[in-house]
Amino acid sequence: MTNLSNPKQIAALSFAALLIITLFLLLNDWRLVFLIVLAMGAVYYFFRHSDKRHREFIGKIAQKAGEVATPTPTFTPITSSVRLKDVAGLDEAKEELFEIRDFFLSPAKYHRFGARIPKGILLVGPPGVGKTLIAKALAGEAGVPFYYQSGSSFVEIYVGMGAKKVHELFATAKKNAPALIFIDEIDSVGKKRGGNRNDEREATLNQLLTEMDGFDSDSGVIVVAATNRVEMLDDALLRAGRFDRHVHLSLPSLKDRQAILGVYLGKRPHQVEIDKIAALTPGFSGAALENLVNEASLHAIKKQKEQVETEDFLAVKDKVQFGKKQQAMLSERDRQNLALYQSAKALTAKALELEFEKITLVEHAFLPEHALERSEVHSKNRIAAQCAGIAAFDLITKGRHDTLAADRAIVDSMVQDLQHRFYLVSEAPEQDHILKEAMKSAGHIVQMHQGEIEKLAKRLALEEVIYSDAI
Repeated sequence: MTNLSNPKQIAALSFAALLIITLFLLLNDWRLVFLIVLAMGAVYYFFRHSDKRHREFIGKIAQKAGEVATPTPTFTPITSSVRLKDVAGLDEAKEELFEIRDFFLSPAKYHRFGARIPKGILLVGPPGVGKTLIAKALAGEAGVPFYYQSGSSFVEIYVGMGAKKVHELFATAKKNAPALIFIDEIDSVGKKRGGNRNDEREATLNQLLTEMDGFDSDSGVIVVAATNRVEMLDDALLRAGRFDRHVHLSLPSLKDRQAILGVYLGKRPHQVEIDKIAALTPGFSGAALENLVNEASLHAIKKQKEQVETEDFLAVKDKVQFGKKQQAMLSERDRQNLALYQSAKALTAKALELEFEKITLVEHAFLPEHALERSEVHSKNRIAAQCAGIAAFDLITKGRHDTLAADRAIVDSMVQDLQHRFYLVSEAPEQDHILKEAMKSAGHIVQMHQGEIEKLAKRLALEEVIYSDAI
């Protein structure tokens, strides 16, 4: 219907009337004018509707292409059959997650006290220590749907699609609450903003922050994320109200490795000295131990044995891979050397009044990476403590070059961080001066306390973990 309040339509009608009057004055024949107007109307109608059909056809093709290129994500939860008792080791992590399990089972108890359960839990630890497994166990214990997503799955080619996925994931979880969302490798989408700009990743991260702000802690939805690079995460993700609790998962201790080996060997015919194999594998993650057991089983099958034996583990030790780096099993001599090496760093830290939680046989950066630096002197003392292992190298049988390389890389990064924090001169002579002073300080302490270091090393070689208060 014609809308006479539309200025464009009034102008079109006025032009048509003027055209008809002009044609009549020129031709002086109403029939000829009628035929001309009719022909012009037919041409206009044809082109207008053919163009409309063409646009509709192109629109349908584009819509189909869009549906194929960016399908609507569907999130189907899984029902986890894993329980916390099935997870060997990780006792400290399981204890920290107890409240979350209890909240799912008895939310009224927490509401009565006005207690707020964490919205988000960040699992921090090296690859293969069981971050995904313990998240599944938490969902299994509580009997809630488990929504698993990798952080990299949110980063799409098209800007906005990752944010859409995040929104739909949270909407689905809320609809099926209580539920647990698990985001593995969250550093893929949650990296610090700025620098190398990525509009799609930033849009996805912003959507994740918005979603975590948009639900209450009593909504029945808990978000668990995992990373082994917490220092790369955006500060907005780590503030209170988002990932409130950080649970650190470390490589398994001697006792944990015994339990893990027992679990993996439990369903296999075996005659294995589990204590001996556990003592030979410091630094192995749970995943690396599973791989070791599998390789030993394959070796037993190859030798046509009836069961897996200790000799099968020793035969395949050089084939076991820890990521891309070969993870060799330690001899008793290497074990003692590592213990002496780590003990030198720990006692130097104590002498310089530096705070740390514990030392282990295999983890190099035992000092907190994100400790608040109180002064330039405090920072230099931390570097000196890390240098103590290198300074003690003359006390150790040469052969742990991989350990020295790891410590030197840590020391280099600490020197650069020191210069950045306190605006020191970023030139090679200044770096050399800082390192020489650190090595001199560390060497002096190691020399003065050699007897105490050796005593501490004997205990560390036996227990693999010593807490700061016990030193």
